[in-house]
Amino acid sequence: MPRNIRRNVDIQSTIKDYIVPIIGGIIVLIIIISFFRGGDDSVQIAQKENQTPTSIAFSSTETEAIIRYPGDSQENANETTPLYKGETIIVKEGSVSLTNPGGSIIALNKIAELKYNEDGSYALYSSDAWLTLEEDTSVSMRYANVAGKSGSVISLTQNEAGSTVYVLLGSAKVSNIAGISTNLVQGQKISISRLNASNEDLDIVSEKSTIDSYFKGSDWFIENNGYLAIQQANKEEDSETLTGTGVTEEVGTGDTGTYISFNRLRDEMNVDSNTFNISGTISDSKVGAITIDNKAVTLNIENKSFAIQELPLTAKINDIVVKIYDTDKNILEKKVYTVYTSAELKQEETPEPEVPAQTPSSETENTGLGASATNYEIDATKFAFTEPSTTNKYTTTGSEITIRGNTTAKGISKVKINGFELSSFNGSTWRYHAFERFDTLEEGTNQYRVDYYGTSGAIVYTDYYTIVKKSTTVTPSPEPVIPQEETLFEE
Repeated sequence: MPRNIRRNVDIQSTIKDYIVPIIGGIIVLIIIISFFRGGDDSVQIAQKENQTPTSIAFSSTETEAIIRYPGDSQENANETTPLYKGETIIVKEGSVSLTNPGGSIIALNKIAELKYNEDGSYALYSSDAWLTLEEDTSVSMRYANVAGKSGSVISLTQNEAGSTVYVLLGSAKVSNIAGISTNLVQGQKISISRLNASNEDLDIVSEKSTIDSYFKGSDWFIENNGYLAIQQANKEEDSETLTGTGVTEEVGTGDTGTYISFNRLRDEMNVDSNTFNISGTISDSKVGAITIDNKAVTLNIENKSFAIQELPLTAKINDIVVKIYDTDKNILEKKVYTVYTSAELKQEETPEPEVPAQTPSSETENTGLGASATNYEIDATKFAFTEPSTTNKYTTTGSEITIRGNTTAKGISKVKINGFELSSFNGSTWRYHAFERFDTLEEGTNQYRVDYYGTSGAIVYTDYYTIVKKSTTVTPSPEPVIPQEETLFEE
């Protein structure tokens, strides 16, 4: 056989010997690549076909979000993009609302990252989530786990420092990562810090508190109509309703004070009308006059009762100011009650006060600081101002300024500002309205003395806040005075 023919036969034999292993190796390589890329797409498609997806709604045309798939591939989301189990949504701009197959709605704030787990639960890694639940739902956070009950409205906040849970309606079971748990009911919140996430000895019950007014004033609360959830919670707590002239209000226990007691008015209550009937009883003979939002209240001294009809409510959230005067028109007590309304609103101008301003008493005067230092045993760093500035001074031309503060000190029973006890204090946060129309703010320098009281009734710490209110009126320069030439005689 010629040499060249023999060489061709050898080459063909060599190719036949290696072709099968080569093809086998390619097949194995394809399988390995497919495995690491998340498996056969046809399997994933079949799995999705067996699911009802969660729908996505954007808050505006400016909203941006992405969907991250198993295997870390991702794409930009829009309102036609479904979210399936095993996938994660990340909100880059604006906010997003998810509606799952069970009808529950989950609103996500900017920079929120939420995973829809295979078992139907969720995992929140960052930012805020607002849950309106139609079924029992579990959400894991970085430092806490939440099991919300059907019918509940819950807000979650996750950041580097901790996991915070607010229950506005219904209830939820909350535990740290170590499994130490407690139950929250409507109106309560809890924050679990990064340090306490794995703490097996955590006294978790002591971490619960009442939802603070700072959260209720936040944009997130307002955007999600949080006051409606509070109204629903209050209605469920009340056993009946009272229908009056032009108003339907809740029946419940009113606030009881030193000088007067209300039949139904209490802080954080709601009505479903734009007017409100208020009545109560007088418990101290010193009371000579009462105003509510600068309107004179009708007193019946013989029956020791008072009433005001159809007090206008001009906003969704109304701060009603009650002032009690003695027979000499000196103020005895001031209180502020927050009342929510879901009715269609109409605006009404606030009239001038019908009772003259009180003569300042020694209790409410700003006495200032003495020459020597005042010593307190408690740690001053546990008391802080949060609004309108974190320092002790604020300059403004505005006529309505709300001072807010908080304390992490234990055992604080009440807070007074210039002798006025704050009904907004919930054990940690408080607010005070420095408003011209409430006679608590004037042009010039206004100083507010903040007294914190312990459980014994004694002041444990005092702080001061100063608001400098500048006039918005430009005072014109006086005309120059041209001296007249004097004469000894009239002409």
